[in-house]
Amino acid sequence: MSAETLCWRATRFGFMLLGNEFALDARQHFVEQHTATRKSVMWVRTGDHSLMAGNPARLEDYVTLLVNHEYSYLMRDGGVIQIAYTFERDRIERHRLAYYPCPFPITTRDINSYDGGSSSLLPMRLCQMSKRTYS
Repeated sequence: MSAETLCWRATRFGFMLLGNEFALDARQHFVEQHTATRKSVMWVRTGDHSLMAGNPARLEDYVTLLVNHEYSYLMRDGGVIQIAYTFERDRIERHRLAYYPCPFPITTRDINSYDGGSSSLLPMRLCQMSKRTYS
């Protein structure tokens, strides 16, 4: 599979998740050309934020992912999915397939009030903490 095909499929799948209300948000994916033979596929990023997380991931890692929109898909249960690949020609050289479960309970009210804002899914206390710490 080529980088372009994977990019198209990842983006299309995200829009299908949104259309069927399985996801709250889906990020467009793009292909970046690094060299004549090296390409990467990743979600469109809004800044130069680190993708590193503790092992196991901490609450602040999850909050940072939400605030910075560092994901491919934000699922209805608050889980975050990241999909990224690096290709050398048409061979996968590296990949990132990550899932971060939501570390706090999500209610129907949270989902119904979600407006796509960077922190509108976070409980108020976490939202205030994220604006102080992660902005």
